Amino acid sequence: MHYGNQSIQVEEDITKSELEEKKTVFMEKNYNLELSHIKEIEKHTKLQITSASWMDERKKRLTASNFGLVYKRNPKVPVTPLVNSLLYSTFKGNKATRLGLREERVTIQEYIQQKAKQKVKVKVENMGLVVDEEVQFLGASPDGKVIDEHNKLGLIEIKNVLHNKEMTLLQATSSIKNFCLEKNNNHELKL
Repeated sequence: MHYGNQSIQVEEDITKSELEEKKTVFMEKNYNLELSHIKEIEKHTKLQITSASWMDERKKRLTASNFGLVYKRNPKVPVTPLVNSLLYSTFKGNKATRLGLREERVTIQEYIQQKAKQKVKVKVENMGLVVDEEVQFLGASPDGKVIDEHNKLGLIEIKNVLHNKEMTLLQATSSIKNFCLEKNNNHELKL
């Protein structure tokens, strides 16, 4: 595979046939998993960012978190920085991500309380890395699995959209251009 004139050219350290063999072994080991193994990955990665296996399994997959970077990549820009960031990132978080992680449980509890006000009883369970059963190089790590009183399932993904802003979500609907929520006629939030 050729990544363009701007890609890093390296000395061949293994033959093409050895590389093909290693690729085949890697693909078989990581992308030909039984359903039981896929479920084990999700179970053992529920601690997400604090789990070494979560980090390891994510590096083998295109995840919901990085899919946009790959999909929207400008073909005129060298691919090397993107590949390096996906495979070798040392990002351990920043002030905003640490705040988001700290507030995640609180926000989930607020969600549960809001649903209760709407007379809908839900519980939210932690989730690990969910590997697509058919296309096993794809995965996602939702913040939780939502289960209602009728056992209907959903997912929840928390985004701290108002970090460093002194306003409520309701105020943000009229103050922030293209805000992700809207206010309906009853002054309730809706997507």
